[in-house]
Amino acid sequence: MTEELQEDLRLRPASDFTEGVTRKFHPKPEDITGTKFRISKLPFMWIPGETSLWTGYNGHGKSILLNQFILDQAVCGVKSAIASFEMPAIKNLYRMVRQALGTDNPTVDEIEKCMEWLGKRVFIYDKTGIGSLPVLKRTFNRARAVHKVTFFVIDSLMKCGIDPKDYAAQKNFMDEWQDFAQTYGVNVNIVAHARKGEDEETKPGKMDVAGAAELTNLPDNVYSIWRNKRKESLYREYLETQIVRGMSFEKLLSLYDCTIDCSKNRELGGDGEGMYGLYFHKPSMQFTAKCGEQPYVYYEG
Repeated sequence: MTEELQEDLRLRPASDFTEGVTRKFHPKPEDITGTKFRISKLPFMWIPGETSLWTGYNGHGKSILLNQFILDQAVCGVKSAIASFEMPAIKNLYRMVRQALGTDNPTVDEIEKCMEWLGKRVFIYDKTGIGSLPVLKRTFNRARAVHKVTFFVIDSLMKCGIDPKDYAAQKNFMDEWQDFAQTYGVNVNIVAHARKGEDEETKPGKMDVAGAAELTNLPDNVYSIWRNKRKESLYREYLETQIVRGMSFEKLLSLYDCTIDCSKNRELGGDGEGMYGLYFHKPSMQFTAKCGEQPYVYYEG
């Protein structure tokens, strides 16, 4: 087939897509793909073939939240692979076991059984320091082909050997992973830190991502994570003084521990974009929809 004929076959009248468009309005059960976020107030779904960018200040919970989403995938039978160049595998899995069991004090037997369960669902690219795009892509491609992994996390962009001022390389990085996601129908999640502001009380958005504009222009979804450190400070002060400045203790507890700002959502558009407040259950390291909500037990043994 000549190149000209291939191009002609790609030029199709809009009416050729009538059935597909109709089923977007009135989907059949088999049309609903992807898995939902377990946190009830988050309306998003993980759609095959999409790339998501996660941003926020350092230490504001991006990695912990992504670990929880990996567990959401695990209970649905989805396999994940994590390249966390900033955190050793043991420390990362320690957090994940706490989240999976919903406690910070599991028994040795519970830990071992949970790790066996995770071992069938979660794969760790065991390297800290500087990563290599070609090597990581080969590794993730083998994970996809051999282990049937469909959910990938790269944490973070700044540890992938790309100069912060090399915008062309950053665009190429995002292009490569978006092509990987679309070609194989998998999810790719990339962490990119936000620029430092005047203080950490200002919530970052997609315009605060450190790097090229393409880092937010190209992905299907963009999420900004913010941790309410002022609430944490006031709570510590209350424990010492039994006094909360400027508000009641009940009001303090009602403040969100974390927010997710969805500034871009390919599937839902404006229906999904917006700010979502979450609470943090410290023993389990899980985020919840309601204040005082008990953690979800992902693995019960």
